[in-house]
Amino acid sequence: MYRTPYVLLIGIAAACGAHTEFTPVEHVQGSTVSGLSDASYDLATAGMPSEVRVWSPGAERNPHGTGSIVTVNLTVNNASPDPIELVADQLRLESV
Repeated sequence: MYRTPYVLLIGIAAACGAHTEFTPVEHVQGSTVSGLSDASYDLATAGMPSEVRVWSPGAERNPHGTGSIVTVNLTVNNASPDPIELVADQLRLESV
């Protein structure tokens, strides 16, 4: 079983706006097609190289109450015949 490491993202825009952009602060090695920075995590699965890329288009204020909704995207490239398991309750978004 392989788990994705903690994802560190930092808010960088508009203190008063409804939309806040986020960008990774570690493992940044590239960007998405739309130009957003992404974090890349290499995994060794059954001795074969695999990768998880993480990025976020940002956060929006929750229209149904207090708090925010943060969208985080993952791309998993698994070169192994073994499955990669992402355990949702063990994934964390940290504010730095």
